[in-house]
Amino acid sequence: MEVDEYDPTGTALLYRGWSRGVTLSQGEAKTVEVAMHAKGAIVTVCGAAASGGEGASGDSGDGGLDNAALLGYPSAVKAGPDDAIYVSSSAYGRVRRIDRHGYVSHFAGNGVYGAVSAGQALSSAPVGHVADIDFDPAGNVYLLTYFNQVVKAAGGVITSVMHDNGTYSNVSWLNMAVVDEDQVFFVNSLDPRVYWLNKLEKIIFVLDNTPHDATEPYDRLRYPISGPSGIAYARQSDSLVFADTGNDRIMELRFSDLGIVRLVADAGGAPFTEGADPLAMAPARPNVVEYNPVTGKVFFVEEDRHRVLYVDPSNRVRTFAGTGVAGFTGDGGPAVEARLRDPRAVAVDSRGNAYIADCGNHAIRMVVGGALP
Repeated sequence: MEVDEYDPTGTALLYRGWSRGVTLSQGEAKTVEVAMHAKGAIVTVCGAAASGGEGASGDSGDGGLDNAALLGYPSAVKAGPDDAIYVSSSAYGRVRRIDRHGYVSHFAGNGVYGAVSAGQALSSAPVGHVADIDFDPAGNVYLLTYFNQVVKAAGGVITSVMHDNGTYSNVSWLNMAVVDEDQVFFVNSLDPRVYWLNKLEKIIFVLDNTPHDATEPYDRLRYPISGPSGIAYARQSDSLVFADTGNDRIMELRFSDLGIVRLVADAGGAPFTEGADPLAMAPARPNVVEYNPVTGKVFFVEEDRHRVLYVDPSNRVRTFAGTGVAGFTGDGGPAVEARLRDPRAVAVDSRGNAYIADCGNHAIRMVVGGALP
């Protein structure tokens, strides 16, 4: 059985997993109750329900529906070109796939870290803990692991290991932005640089070099970058957006002139307040940043603030999800009234639903239609 994602009035929306496995025989009719949620509501689509204030870690549910599956510290979430949702269950060293009907399957990893090479099946490759997931316009998938590897795959097979220094770190934040097959950018919060991977080599793309450029737009090779922990490609503006965590800034690098400008940043500014001017506030150690392909705006997370913020169409910073207090509450209600615990990533599907890797709660939370204007 399949129904449209939107109701006829356009005032409420269904959520992923709505089919609930209903089957009909020829000529049979059934009345099925399907949950509907208003735009902006938050729903846990994968992972255990709250118990004692947080979710439970686990590694189960393949072949079943998303709301019956368990995850362990989901550190990454991404919507693929097939509109499936890909989730790194990092505690168990694998990536899970949730199709558009809500069914869960194994996608990558065998639970451990080991030698990875071209030609291996992605489903059994020992990629270990996956820090980020991305896709290029051709549909190739890229995994960035906590072992400082960037793995590229197509058709379920690893086609290349684009970067591998084999050094594990469980304290650094690693993130990447895939533009196309020749342009993969990544950051490691322990290394004050932005790197560019092409088919041939790794190149330092943003560098903290002296003397520092003091005039905006800043020279990318003389910018005082510090502890970069998140990066995204903004396709509408053809630019990179990155969290300059050590400087309490979110910056934009424009490919048109290779200059760096402030996006959310004011060293002398005030902390976040609802509706703040992004150039008049000082984000508190932003460590997650993601581009919204529906509106062209940016989501970001401040360290230890347990909420997702965004820049709205009027160029003001507002709360997207979370109250700023750690917890696991709010399902079915407005996302801004829900509690999150250590959100690590945000992704948007083709329908404008937004997914939050609620890492500390071992869950994926969806804001229904949250990325729509």
